[in-house]
Amino acid sequence: MKDKITTEPISSLANNLWKFRTLVAAIKLNIFDLTEEKINILQASEKLKVNTDWIERLLNALVAMEFLEKEDGLYFNSPISSKFLVKSSPEYYWDFILMTEESDESWKDLDKIIEKGSPDDNRDRLAKKGFTKAMHNNA
Repeated sequence: MKDKITTEPISSLANNLWKFRTLVAAIKLNIFDLTEEKINILQASEKLKVNTDWIERLLNALVAMEFLEKEDGLYFNSPISSKFLVKSSPEYYWDFILMTEESDESWKDLDKIIEKGSPDDNRDRLAKKGFTKAMHNNA
């Protein structure tokens, strides 16, 4: 019997984009610095000065993605987050993530770049700058 053809590979790509956006938001909000110590939703909301419902959604998404752990209503970093997503870590990985996010602007217009035959010069320059910094910091 032949394998059933499904939309799973397509859905998986979309889900990965949402996961990436969730990770970027968490880094920009300094979630991983905050969750180096165990913290509850109310504490996180107060310290970050953000909406309680939305921070709970974000933290639970990070638990599902295994960037945070949750125990008795307290959230804290998983080992990978402590190693790569905390600013004070010598292996902080933000530059690579930022480079990926910045280059996403060009990828959004890939159809136009293909039609035009070249990318926007400014975006290309910024992407190269981000790439250089990310590679330097991760060498």
